[in-house]
Amino acid sequence: MDLPTIVELTRCDSGENEQACIETLDRETAKTGVDRRWWNDLSPTLTSPDVEPDRHWEWRVIVSKFQHKPYFQSKCVKTQDGLIQAAMLFRVDAMSALDAGKRAVFVDRLATAPQNREALVKAPRFRGGGTALLLYAVAQSYSLGFEGRVNLFPVANKHFYTERGFQRTDVAEGEDVLFELPAATAIRMLNARGLIDA
Repeated sequence: MDLPTIVELTRCDSGENEQACIETLDRETAKTGVDRRWWNDLSPTLTSPDVEPDRHWEWRVIVSKFQHKPYFQSKCVKTQDGLIQAAMLFRVDAMSALDAGKRAVFVDRLATAPQNREALVKAPRFRGGGTALLLYAVAQSYSLGFEGRVNLFPVANKHFYTERGFQRTDVAEGEDVLFELPAATAIRMLNARGLIDA
């Protein structure tokens, strides 16, 4: 299957769709497009940016650490103006927590640009960047023969993931609980987006 690289985001001000691309997030792009821009170009906020769980993530450092490891990939959603609207780091060598012995994609980090967060800024720009990257991870899992299984530790918005069908598992790291998208739900998601046939 072809992985989705052209996606549609929704402009929050007009409700119109705008095409964006999913691209590889390299170290330099992470430095200039995420670390230098995301937290410095914010419109007026509703709450303090310091309470955001990813506020102190240094994407350049994260991407640098994993860029030469074969099981890791980093991706971003970039709009036509060249700005990064969401970013993700994932690995393709994980195991399922719901189906013993089955493989899964593990999303290590996923974040939307702060200017797109409705709970943070008064006038968010786009919706759909995080969802597009999550769908990309599901499609990657399916293309590798993992039936679309994806797991992650939701650091901020558990509701975002449970709304999309992720289930709580029995796996935990400290207080963080692993959530997983089951294969049947993943296949329905891919089918609904026209990425696979029923």
